[in-house]
Amino acid sequence: MPEGRPALPAELRRRVLVEAGHRCAIPTCRRHPVDIEHIDDWATVREHRFENLIALCPTCHRRKGSGPDQIDKKSLRQYKINLASRFHEAGCPTGDQESRKCL
Repeated sequence: MPEGRPALPAELRRRVLVEAGHRCAIPTCRRHPVDIEHIDDWATVREHRFENLIALCPTCHRRKGSGPDQIDKKSLRQYKINLASRFHEAGCPTGDQESRKCL
């Protein structure tokens, strides 16, 4: 972890992992294990917010960027929206572990 950067709180990490089913959020990938990545870079936002975090496998994490064959921020935000809509369609708040239908 870079110096001066606080650790990701365990509950926030759990919410992001549950949202993605503990797999990569990229629908054509879905590999595991995953890293929790900031959609807008930590160096810019300097905070951990659920809306800005996404689960990515190491390969997709390395592909994050704006160049050719990279996964840009706009795409990552859309993948995040798609994951959230899956929970809303089931009538669950994102990351609700109390209801089995939400997992």
